[in-house]
Amino acid sequence: MATGNRETYPQAFGRYYLTQKIALGGMAEIFRAKSVGAEGFEKIVVVKRILPHYCEDESFVTMFQDEARVAAHLNHANVVQIFDFDQVDGRYYIAMEYVEGQDLKRVLDFGAKLNRPLSIAQAVMILIEAGQGLDYAHKREVDGEPLNIIHRDISPHNMMVSYNGETKIMDFGIAKAASRSTKTRVGTVKGKCAYMSPEQARGRPLDGRSDLFALGVCLWEMLSGKRLFVGESDFETLNNVLKAEVPSLTEMNAEVPEDLDRIVQKALAKERDDRHKDVLEFVSDLRRWFYSTVPDPSAISVRDYLL
Repeated sequence: MATGNRETYPQAFGRYYLTQKIALGGMAEIFRAKSVGAEGFEKIVVVKRILPHYCEDESFVTMFQDEARVAAHLNHANVVQIFDFDQVDGRYYIAMEYVEGQDLKRVLDFGAKLNRPLSIAQAVMILIEAGQGLDYAHKREVDGEPLNIIHRDISPHNMMVSYNGETKIMDFGIAKAASRSTKTRVGTVKGKCAYMSPEQARGRPLDGRSDLFALGVCLWEMLSGKRLFVGESDFETLNNVLKAEVPSLTEMNAEVPEDLDRIVQKALAKERDDRHKDVLEFVSDLRRWFYSTVPDPSAISVRDYLL
């Protein structure tokens, strides 16, 4: 029996049983769950249940539904797959693939706590895999028609690193839906603007090179051990993004080779026409660097960084 406000599990929620609350974010609460089918069939999933104040916002709900339908067409080893989206008693949700692992932010925090950051090779391989999933999403077509997917919220929080070594991008479309919400609370996106592209910070139309810039920020921070644009306030952070002044990685970390620094600097060019033409070109540059430099790619497991 529940006591006070303490939640007990499992809880029935539509066709799912919520078995554990994983996290509570600015937009949703996230649960480990299971679906039960005929003859005892069970599948472990993640249910992301949108918070009530968003569900009351018709503009958000409309875009959430539209974006979820689009994202459900993504099926790639480096993308967290969406299985279902619906509503139960007015609470909208997404059911998605359960990844056994941790998000990249927790992986990086754990490495910092141990004073043992990811190696250059580990960081590059994670970004290669994330980039593969992102490029697939950017170019996905259905019945010959491009879906024109742009993530808009690439950051370490939205990359999952699994125990078997895969990196998967999650939460396609959520940022776009949130941008239409009249219920977005002050501070909900605090810190996320540190990964925006200059054109996104200016509110301009976006293409895949905006997500490319965000990937570049992630890799720069992983290789330097520093934050790139974050300031004392969101205003200061956005101002830093607009300036897009990127220190040389070789000056921040003497172990970073100049040729790798050049690849990252190109991804972080202030003007998008000066960046790689798309994420695939960025990934191809990283892959060439990786396989020409890393003597034993099989020896770079990040499993020890997963809690």
